[in-house]
Order: sequence, then C-alpha cells, then structure tokens
Amino acid sequence: MSQGFTNQITGFTNIKAEATANADQTLTTGAWAVITWNTEAFDSGSIHDTGSNTGRLTVPLAGKYLVVLRAGFSAHSTGIRQIAIEKNAGGTEGGGTRIFTQTVP
Repeated sequence: MSQGFTNQITGFTNIKAEATANADQTLTTGAWAVITWNTEAFDSGSIHDTGSNTGRLTVPLAGKYLVVLRAGFSAHSTGIRQIAIEKNAGGTEGGGTRIFTQTVP
C-alpha cells in the first residue's frame, strides 16, 4: 500500500528552523550553560533569532513540535557531559520544564 499524506493532514503549519553554532563554546565544569546557536540554515516561522536569545526557539502557535538536538563534546578523561532540552525556560537553565536529558560518560 502506497498512500501519501498530502490530503490526510489537516491544520498543519510548516514552521521549522535549523540553528547551528559556528564556533566551539567554552563550558564551565559543574554548571549548565545555554548554547549559543548563532547561525541559521533556514527559519520559516521566525522562531529563532541569531542576534538575541540565540539559545531559544519561540513558537508562535500552540501545538506539538519535533525538536532534534545534536551536540558534540571534546574528549575528556574524567567526569560526565550532559545536554538537555527545556520547555518554557525563558532562555535560562532550569527556568522551565526539562523534557529531555542525555548523559555522556
């Protein structure tokens, strides 16, 4: 069965952005940091700003959104690295609801 979804999805709004960092960011041991996403490949809904609040996406409509995060850490022989996505955090760590956390040994 090969069916498309063109006419089966209603109420769909094509809001999307790809924000990246064009340089490494220095992180402090034992502290969370908001990542600076200062470059965009695209932003069809004006949900990201490269000039201010670069660590946040602000969506204009209530609904469900798919957020994909990819990050890399320099090799280190001690400690752990963690990355998180927070909802309604206001651009500050711990300011909202943590919806994803990944620990990297």
